[in-house]
Amino acid sequence: MSADRDNEVCAPLINALSFQMTASLFEEIQKFSAEHGETVAVSIALDAVLMSAASLLKTAVSNRMVRTTMPYQAVLHSRLDELLAMEFRVHSMRPDGSFEPTGQPIN
Repeated sequence: MSADRDNEVCAPLINALSFQMTASLFEEIQKFSAEHGETVAVSIALDAVLMSAASLLKTAVSNRMVRTTMPYQAVLHSRLDELLAMEFRVHSMRPDGSFEPTGQPIN
């Protein structure tokens, strides 16, 4: 699956969606932590995220929203490898809901 997209336009959208999902997941982690402990709670959330990614891609392929040239598992492995190779930056949310554009690099 290759996407012909303008990364300058897409990057803020990706960042905002990622921030929103991470915040929601951490709320759930807090709930699960009381009963299962933090490590198990984080592993539950991580597994849910990975299962959601697989389900999202499978559904998109089934609905002919995207086409892949290899099995969806290979697409996910490839994309995850690409993402992990990138330099990640944390962008703080401003009071107006926008994100600080420079961000802080993390490894």
